[in-house]
Amino acid sequence: MKIFINASNIHVGGGAQVALSFINFLFRYDCHEFIIVISSKINDQLKHEKIPENVKLVKLDFGIKEWLKGKSKILHKLEKNINPNVVFTIFGPSYWTPKSPHLMGFAMPWLINPGSKAFSELGTKNWIKKKLQNTIKTYFTKKNTCTFVVETEDVKQRLKQYFKVPLENTWVVDNTYNQHFNNVVVQPTKQSEFFELITITANYPHKNLKIIKKVIPILKSRGLKVRFTLTIPSTDFENMFGGENEYVRNLGPISSKDCPKYYNQSDALFLPTLLECFTASYPEAMVMKRPILTSDLPFAKQICKEGNALFFDPLNPEEIANQIENLVNNDHLYDELVKNGLKRVKEYMTSEQRAEAYISILEKLGQKA
Repeated sequence: MKIFINASNIHVGGGAQVALSFINFLFRYDCHEFIIVISSKINDQLKHEKIPENVKLVKLDFGIKEWLKGKSKILHKLEKNINPNVVFTIFGPSYWTPKSPHLMGFAMPWLINPGSKAFSELGTKNWIKKKLQNTIKTYFTKKNTCTFVVETEDVKQRLKQYFKVPLENTWVVDNTYNQHFNNVVVQPTKQSEFFELITITANYPHKNLKIIKKVIPILKSRGLKVRFTLTIPSTDFENMFGGENEYVRNLGPISSKDCPKYYNQSDALFLPTLLECFTASYPEAMVMKRPILTSDLPFAKQICKEGNALFFDPLNPEEIANQIENLVNNDHLYDELVKNGLKRVKEYMTSEQRAEAYISILEKLGQKA
């Protein structure tokens, strides 16, 4: 079977981690022929010293800008020459509608959570911009395919509600932690005078990192030595915090292979996000034996489950500080969250199981063609 994998539109973030994990798995999988279109960012991080005979890599950056320039004809020509049984866009929108059966990953929470608090935090200018982006992405999502793969049952139900996608046209495949976390030696916690909170994410508006500025003074007033560590571009960090101080520092963007090292230097995961379909940060923290402090919102509770994280109102700095203080001062609670997290993370698929699940779905779609 010829399978066309499209990762031309993926560059950074969790989507890039999933794409890299899946493509690296395909290098060890010889049951089909894979034609994989990858962006330059994915190419830079990919381990492909020796490409197997059943895999062909094509480097191409494609998105809305390229679509506007009429470059979708490159993908159409490529598809015509390959004549694949099925196409898989790892995460959409693809901004391109293949003639072959097309499975598309969906991880765009802005499109299926119209009542989210994240919208009220944008400000007028950014709110208008986001609504315009959502309209464009919604149009292309509906145009590009009618079959989807998502990461949670909640997203599957929301696709039915907001996109009218029949439930039988959507598959659920868990996200999970990256294979870089396999066989990592987990280091002891509380190695410094500060209680270290790690937040590994890009500086997207819905990640709500600006709330940290309001939490720090409360923690200081209580005499709590807590330090936040971020991984955002230096210009974003300067604009948000005015530079590093003893309560907040910045590593800059880090690669997925370096994530375990920085979890090992932390005491807990802090994620005040307002909107997600899924975030690998939760299973990453669990497998690294780090407790989770995160938002009291449905997506977080579905992914983490009760008893596996401390939840807070992500827009209430006083409540956030209370939960941080609770974790800092309660060793029994800390240990219970670690123990429960280790049980929960075993319920997720491994990256290999996720890849096999993708291939199984693609085989079914390809055989129907």
